[in-house]
Amino acid sequence: MKITGGGLVAQTLKRFGIQQIFSLPGHQILSVYDACLDLGLDLISTRHEVSTIYMAQALAYNRREPAVALIAGGPELTNALTGIAQAYYANCPLLVISGANTLQKRDKGFPQDMDQLQIVRPFTKWARSCHDIHRIPEYIATGYRHALRGRPGPAYVEIPYDLMESSCQESEITYPEKPSKLRPGPDPVALVEFANFLSECKRPVAIAGSGVLWSEAESELLEFTQKTQVPLLLTTGALAMPFPPDAVFGVGSLGASSPSLNAITEADLIILFGTRVNFLLGFGQAPFFSPSQRIVQLDIEPQEIDTNRPVDLAIVGDMQASLRVFNQLDITMPDFESWRNRLGENFAAFERQLQKFANSPQSPMHPMRLVKEIEALRSEDSLLVLDGANSILWALLASRPKPGGGLIISTLGDLEAIGAGVPQALALKRAHPDQQVILHTGDGSFGYGAMEMESAVRYGIPITVVVHNDKGWGMTRDMQVEFFGEDREIGNQLGLVRYDLLVEALGGHGEFVEHPEELKPALDRAMASGLPACVNVMVDPEPKSPGLMMFMLMEIMLGKETYFDQVPGWLRKLEGFGLDNQARKIMLRYVERMLHKDMA
Repeated sequence: MKITGGGLVAQTLKRFGIQQIFSLPGHQILSVYDACLDLGLDLISTRHEVSTIYMAQALAYNRREPAVALIAGGPELTNALTGIAQAYYANCPLLVISGANTLQKRDKGFPQDMDQLQIVRPFTKWARSCHDIHRIPEYIATGYRHALRGRPGPAYVEIPYDLMESSCQESEITYPEKPSKLRPGPDPVALVEFANFLSECKRPVAIAGSGVLWSEAESELLEFTQKTQVPLLLTTGALAMPFPPDAVFGVGSLGASSPSLNAITEADLIILFGTRVNFLLGFGQAPFFSPSQRIVQLDIEPQEIDTNRPVDLAIVGDMQASLRVFNQLDITMPDFESWRNRLGENFAAFERQLQKFANSPQSPMHPMRLVKEIEALRSEDSLLVLDGANSILWALLASRPKPGGGLIISTLGDLEAIGAGVPQALALKRAHPDQQVILHTGDGSFGYGAMEMESAVRYGIPITVVVHNDKGWGMTRDMQVEFFGEDREIGNQLGLVRYDLLVEALGGHGEFVEHPEELKPALDRAMASGLPACVNVMVDPEPKSPGLMMFMLMEIMLGKETYFDQVPGWLRKLEGFGLDNQARKIMLRYVERMLHKDMA
């Protein structure tokens, strides 16, 4: 029986267990569409090419394996490029399959003719063009393998139009097996030394990142915390995995809250499980880290070790394999009860402070009121997507992991592109129709993917979108005022936009909320509507989250002048007298005060 090149694409993906393909139609890939009908693959057609990438990204976070986006070449590829780059910097495994012009049309001035490989190679682990129909399954398997193994990331397979449309006898094809995840083991000697480090410390903190997520090591991580009683913080990458909330103290970022800041800066041993020493950890530099703190870093990528700050012990290996071996060691641990109690009291006190903000009857409402109301609605298997800037920073203060769900940050990775929230929520609900899926997004970020609400209506995917509406590009507006002055604000105001009415016009359900007492009934109605729903909530733009203040502080470490500059001045003066430790304590007290001074 004959099969087209597009049919080989679809058949190979089906053999790999791929159920959803996210795509935007283009003539170069229509043979794949045709094959999806015969094979029963769930093809979701979007309103913008970058949405196909964001949807695949969300599914990859959820399933911990490569997901598939299918796009045509030329402008479809360039439109998708931001999403591919986002996945690359977030180490998210994707398989991007693209059409392309035929070789006969190259360099003749034919529409959409371009060197696509040159464009995608900086943002992929592997990128190739296939020119033999018999090798299409092989190229797809190779791309899948590169996306999955080692440090994950996007891979790109380009198949020209004529190859997609041509045919061969299927009996001539050898379909490869689905590539499996490989788990390189750690150095046993390094694990024994790690146990020695733990036996010698008094105030350890473990910070788990996306390396734990991609390794599917949540069970091993939980066993480690139970075995050692080391307090655990999760970074934004690790929050996507299902995890019991009572096993986590807080978010593993200096700007997440004062308890997180204190836990990291006061620890004498910091254990990094699959996370980077980047701006979330102050680049590992003073005043947040001191030379007396010991750092153990476990990562599957050797080149990540010692970035920004040399570590005291490096362990290279798959996270699941490494923790599984460590958990089998017979070790005697010190008593960390007083340290755990101290951290627990700090987080509990901060939670009480957040609850005061949430209880405020003010209109427009405090952002924490919105966060708390959403959190109260979440089920044990809830999938919560966070998109935006300020909206994410507020949500991270009180949103918790769920044992059967996950919390996906759409801006995950160093690129931090906003606007992926709507397509990501749509993909998750399509794949898990019986699970609760909520998107909490800023008003600016919602605008990027708003037309995908039409896609949700078209496919009957009832996601609930809650818009944190502060009538502007809140984070950049706050930074503009901070850096240039109150009278220099320009370009950051969006005004009152009725996103709820837009969604209603597309065929969904809309709610507009101006006062706190209106919020819960509106959320209940939206979730009960059975339609794609938008709850447009007016929030007070004045409060400043600790995460925003920390982001501005990070600017100083890269040369941007802000009012924080006075503190490094003090630091240098004290260091000149040999008072390094005193200087660090003064600066950390100042930082803590500045991070939280404008939360109300």
